[in-house]
Amino acid sequence: EGSFTPNITFNNGSAGMTFSSRNGRYTKIGNMCTIYVEMNLSNKGSAAGSVKYGGLPFNAASDIQDRAVALQMFRSIPSGSNNLAHLFHVFPENNSSHCILRSTISTGDAQPDNTDYDNNTRVSFTLTYKTA
Repeated sequence: EGSFTPNITFNNGSAGMTFSSRNGRYTKIGNMCTIYVEMNLSNKGSAAGSVKYGGLPFNAASDIQDRAVALQMFRSIPSGSNNLAHLFHVFPENNSSHCILRSTISTGDAQPDNTDYDNNTRVSFTLTYKTA
C-alpha cells in the first residue's frame, strides 16, 4: 500500500498545467495493483493532443493493454461540450506507467484530447491492472 502522484499529459506534454490537488493511492498484491486516482486541474495549460494519465506506481505488464480488470472514470466537462459526458474506459499501456482513455460515443470509439478538458476539470477513477 502507498501513495503516488498521478499526472495528465496532452500528446506527452503538460506546459503550463497546474493542479489544485492530485492524489493517488495503491494496493499491490503479487503482480496485481489497484489504484485510486483523483486529480483537479486549476489550469490545463497549453499542450494539445490526445490525453494520457501517468505516474502509475508500477509499470503495466507487457500483455495488459485493453485488458484492465475493473475501471470507471467520471469527470466534469467543459461548458457546452456534449460529446464526452459519460463513462470512459481507462487502459494501462503495455510496459508503461501511464494509461490511455477511450470513450464510446454515438459516432464510435473516441480518444479524448485537450479540447475535452477545461481549467476546472476533475478526474477520478479506480483501476486494477497486472504489473510487469
